[in-house]
Amino acid sequence: MERQLIQILVLPMLLLAVIFGGYTMYWTYLANGLRDGIQEWSAARRKEGYKITFSPIRKSGFPLSVRATFDEPRIGRAHKDLTWAWSGPETTIQMRPWSLSTLAIFTPGDHEISFVHEAEQWTVRGAADRLETDIGLDGSGALASVSFRTEGLAMRESRANSPVAAARAHVRFERFGDEDASSLEPSLALEVNGENIVLPQQAYAPLGPTIKSFDTSATVIGQIWGETTLDDALYRWSQAGGTLEIERLDVNWGSLSWLSSGTVALDEELELIGAVTVQVVGLFETLDQLARARVIQRRVASIAQVILGTLARQTPSGHSLLNVALSLQDKGLYANGIRLVEVPRIPWKQMPSSLLGFNDTPANRPGAGK
Repeated sequence: MERQLIQILVLPMLLLAVIFGGYTMYWTYLANGLRDGIQEWSAARRKEGYKITFSPIRKSGFPLSVRATFDEPRIGRAHKDLTWAWSGPETTIQMRPWSLSTLAIFTPGDHEISFVHEAEQWTVRGAADRLETDIGLDGSGALASVSFRTEGLAMRESRANSPVAAARAHVRFERFGDEDASSLEPSLALEVNGENIVLPQQAYAPLGPTIKSFDTSATVIGQIWGETTLDDALYRWSQAGGTLEIERLDVNWGSLSWLSSGTVALDEELELIGAVTVQVVGLFETLDQLARARVIQRRVASIAQVILGTLARQTPSGHSLLNVALSLQDKGLYANGIRLVEVPRIPWKQMPSSLLGFNDTPANRPGAGK
């Protein structure tokens, strides 16, 4: 009887001990792997010219998570297009033992970001109550998605001592497909939204420094990525019929409330073309603001107000509400056929291609130099 009782009690305990011991070994293996992975990634970036430093990594989180924490992280790079550097607070990288394809990076606290471009330097300092980046990996370990979220962001640009802030902001990229996918298949999904976003003084903000809310969702149709320069990749993408499908673009900025959707693409000269349908409140007040800021000519604003005024109706708050067909063509922005403003050419060649994941070396392509 006693032997049977011992068997009943001891065998399950031994089984639990084996399971616990095995899980402990598994967790230790993952924690060491995460630590080594961070160090190997940093070493590989240093060989590419990045400067990366941080304190010794501390492991924690047992049993439900695997965390690697370090202090005084710094990363930067001197580049011909743009020199930049970032330093931040205590940083924790976390993954779950049962979900190895997702990494979460937590960096709440004080941050400093500096940029040097064409002999001019900008430095932004401040803190965030919440700053989290989620990274998703595909089956091969390649980057599949990135999600950035912040709350209570309050920073200042040092040169003008101007605020840079956001009560809440969220940016998410999701990449799918491969280089062999059809030109009609989606390759990238984008979501951006936020509330009470305060732009720095250097930013061009004709409707005021604070965007009350911003919410957009868009999908890139066709593959852009490849071992090439940014402008070459965009040229090939546009020639293959690539488009940006805007499912939603909602903005509440100054007197303007904007709800829209549409399609945008690039022509042979990499100029923006497309069509967007808009439901807008406060358009006429916005046209006045843009005219005062000399974004558009006063004459153009007056003509647009007269012609579009026949299509408008008043809201209970007294603002104008109307539906407008916007088009990008012939290097201009048109509203119901009225040319409002010339659209500036985007300097694709001057963008820091290597920082966006493209090569610095120009590639030969049909139409090069257009």
